[in-house]
Amino acid sequence: MNRKTRVATTPFILPFLLLAAAASAQSNLDLTDHWGWGGNLGWLDFRAGRPDAGDGVLVCDTFLSGYVWSPNLGWIHLGNGLPADAIHYRNDTHADYGVNVDADGNLSGLAWAANAGWINFGWAPAADPNRPRFNLYNGRFLGFAWSPNCGWINLGAGRLLTRSIAGQDRDRDGLSDAWELAQAGNLTLLAASGDADGDGLSDQEEFLAGTDPRDATSALRITAFAPAATGATITWTSRPSRQYQIYESTAAAGNPWSLSLPGQPLPGSPGAVTQASVTNTARQVMFYRVAVLPILAP
Repeated sequence: MNRKTRVATTPFILPFLLLAAAASAQSNLDLTDHWGWGGNLGWLDFRAGRPDAGDGVLVCDTFLSGYVWSPNLGWIHLGNGLPADAIHYRNDTHADYGVNVDADGNLSGLAWAANAGWINFGWAPAADPNRPRFNLYNGRFLGFAWSPNCGWINLGAGRLLTRSIAGQDRDRDGLSDAWELAQAGNLTLLAASGDADGDGLSDQEEFLAGTDPRDATSALRITAFAPAATGATITWTSRPSRQYQIYESTAAAGNPWSLSLPGQPLPGSPGAVTQASVTNTARQVMFYRVAVLPILAP
C-alpha cells in the first residue's frame, strides 16, 4: 500500500545575491564565458568593465544592467539598473529603457548603441525557440537579439553564462524588492518566513516555486496520486522553467527524507502539471513530497 502527504514543500534556500545597490554592482557573468556573437560585429564582451571598472553586465531578477563592448560597434547599454518602478524598464522614454527579465529567465525590452540605435530583445513571441533568455539552473544564455542596423546578435553561441542572479533587498527581509513590489505593491506585506495567502507555503517558498504568494490556489502541490502494485504515479503543479525532485519517507514526519528518483532532476512540463512514477517494491507505507530545486544551485 502506498500513501502520500498532501503538502509539497520546498526545503531549499534560494542562492540569491541580495545587494544594497544592484545597479552599481560588479558583473556576475562568468569570468571566462562572457561573450556573445554578431555575424556582422564579431565577438561582444559582456563583462568588459568599461567605460569604467564595474560597468560590465549585471544579471538581476527583473532586469539586466551595464554595458557590452564591441570593438566594431562601441558600447551597447543594456540599462542603468534603475527602472522607474524599481521592477522593469518601461522602454517608453530615453530615461527608462533597458533589457527586462521575467520569472522564467526570458529577456525583453531594448538596449541602446550610439553607433547602431536600438537593439530589440523583445522581438519574439513567447513560444519562439529563438527568443533571448537564460537558463535559471545553469545560467547559460540562449537565443538572439535583433539590431535593424547590425543584424542578429547571438547570445547562445556557447560562451555566455551567469553564475548568479542579483537583486536588491532594502528592507533586509530575505526577499528581492522587485519581486515584492511586483507581487504586493510594497515591501511590507511579504516576508521570507511569512505566508501572505495562508496556503501553508512561506513567501520565500512561493518565490522559489514561481507561484503567487497572494493566491492560495497558486502553490506547489501534489494534485494526484495513483498507487500501483509496486509503486505509484505522482502529479504536481509545476512551471516549465523549474526543476523538481521527489522525496520519500516511511514516516509522516519524514525522518529522514530520501530521494525517490536519484539522478537528474525532473524538468517542469510546458503544461500546468508534471507527472512521474516512483517504485515501492517492498510495498511499505510510504509518504512522498515534491521539492523545487534552487535556481542556479552550485
